[in-house]
Amino acid sequence: MRKLSLLSGQASDIRGVVEETADVLEKGGVALIPTETVYGLVCRWDNGAAKEKIFRMKNRPRDKHFQMLAVSLAQAEEWGYKPDEAARKIAAVFFPGALTLIAPSSFGGHIGLRVPDHNFTMALLQKTLFPLAGTSANLSGEAISSDSADAVSSLLEQPDIVVDAGRIAGVPSTVAKIANGLVEIIREGAITKKMIFETLFAQRQ
Repeated sequence: MRKLSLLSGQASDIRGVVEETADVLEKGGVALIPTETVYGLVCRWDNGAAKEKIFRMKNRPRDKHFQMLAVSLAQAEEWGYKPDEAARKIAAVFFPGALTLIAPSSFGGHIGLRVPDHNFTMALLQKTLFPLAGTSANLSGEAISSDSADAVSSLLEQPDIVVDAGRIAGVPSTVAKIANGLVEIIREGAITKKMIFETLFAQRQ
């Protein structure tokens, strides 16, 4: 397991961490990375073996889906995300940001999309050129860790690379599901139900 740090804040150091992390992911590895909300475990969206490792690491039920982390709504659509008009309106206001927006997939079922508002995570997505499968870095059903060391110690297996950005005091993302123009708030976070519905109502005027 490699450990890298973003704490120096130097642009050259951040670029190096992005490049090393992207290399691990491109080769099918699992990374523990910071976002604006929590530390997360990520892998290539299209790598089934890496997803299976994350299931084992978290003791995660196989019927719980991963989020898709993408650099933009357009990239997510290239990988099967099918937003309707309401989803597009919400995304236009709150992406990038602490929102998981669930919409149908062209392959059946649904995809929960995140476009993270975090410099490192966005730089990583821009470097890899493919979306990531992500989930919080903690055992399934247990509290989310606010620093990378606690996150690693809570897992049943170690990730291939850990990116340390210090303590994260974020709030988990709001989760909203969009189906046939109807919005269901599954989990309310920093982006509130009121903010989402006011956005939809304002854009209908």
